[in-house]
Amino acid sequence: MRIVKQIKAALPSGKLAVIAVLLMALALGVFKFWDWIKYRVGVITVAMAMLSLNEWAVLTGIFCTIGTFFVNWYYEHKKFLRSTSRNINCE
Repeated sequence: MRIVKQIKAALPSGKLAVIAVLLMALALGVFKFWDWIKYRVGVITVAMAMLSLNEWAVLTGIFCTIGTFFVNWYYEHKKFLRSTSRNINCE
């Protein structure tokens, strides 16, 4: 209680009201943020329940294969550009 009295004494009443409003808005914003997170987690959970574990494994394998293809293409393309710019036969 002493701390609150010291804060009231240090700040003019107008600033104290502004700080109180900002703190309330922050608290409400935090609640809205968590509601948003809970909604998104619920949507993800429903989406995950639509497929079986085997189907998720197949999809994960497909996405990893596609990702590996693009990573390999990127580095091979970089290697090709280096070899053509230096006129080096890279085998």
